[in-house]
Amino acid sequence: MNHRDILAQGRRIEWPTPSGKQVWHVWNEGAPRPLILLHGGSGSWTHWVANVQALASQRAVYALDIPGFGDSDLPVGARDVDDLYRPIAEGIVDLLGDRKSTRLNSSHVALSRMPSSA
Repeated sequence: MNHRDILAQGRRIEWPTPSGKQVWHVWNEGAPRPLILLHGGSGSWTHWVANVQALASQRAVYALDIPGFGDSDLPVGARDVDDLYRPIAEGIVDLLGDRKSTRLNSSHVALSRMPSSA
């Protein structure tokens, strides 16, 4: 299955946050225990495209275009990955509320310090 087919199976969400628009791609949205996918630098959510179908077979999958790396806005004043922690955490909390979730990072060691509740 190609990238467009996988994208068509999900839903694109343009989520407004205090630091700008975040773009999320979501599959199997109503399933329990969401899995949040955070891609590495110099890429986009498409780093996960080969895995989305398998991951979404039993849970909700939310893939974020990290602010400034894809379709999401770069927060004003952000100069490096450490400046993205708060905006990403705000987006997760705003989008998922108090739903328990699991986060999978492909890179950005600084983002791995984000509390699991965010």
